[in-house]
Amino acid sequence: MKHDNPWKELDTEILEKLATSKEAKKMSYITTAERIGMEKGVAKSIFATHHAIAAIIDLKFGKSGRRLNTRAYQIDNPKTLQKLTTKLKRAQNLAEAEMVFAQIEKNNGKQSH
Repeated sequence: MKHDNPWKELDTEILEKLATSKEAKKMSYITTAERIGMEKGVAKSIFATHHAIAAIIDLKFGKSGRRLNTRAYQIDNPKTLQKLTTKLKRAQNLAEAEMVFAQIEKNNGKQSH
């Protein structure tokens, strides 16, 4: 008569739990304080980029370009703001800057103003 190994099932279960435990340890855990710190860092970056964009607009286009600042402040994605900064530096005139905003807004699902 063949006897099953009663430990085999238990061994398999232990190995599965161990593998799951190792995977869980690989997953990064972010504490609330870390998350808040990261959010504050992103907010500071956005704030600084908005001010950089305002400075670029003011230096390149003066008072006539200031209306673009309102449009820039509506953007809160850091990558989009970085693209906007780069493209505004290259804009030769206010019309090109307005086209840059229209393109950015279109790509972000917003209507251009």
